Amino acid sequence: MPDLRLQEPIIEKLTSSPEFSSVTVFKVAFDKQKDVVQALGPQRRSALI
Repeated sequence: MPDLRLQEPIIEKLTSSPEFSSVTVFKVAFDKQKDVVQALGPQRRSALI
C-alpha cells in the first residue's frame, strides 16, 4: 500500500513544475472527513483521485 509520506514529495515536486502549475491538490483526512471520503469513493486509504 502506498504511503502518504512517500507520495507527498512527488506530488510537491510535480505541482511546483510549470506544466502542473494549474493543478490543485486537496488533502482529505480519511478518518475525520468521512463525508468527503464517501463522496470521492477511494478504494484505499491513501489514494490519488
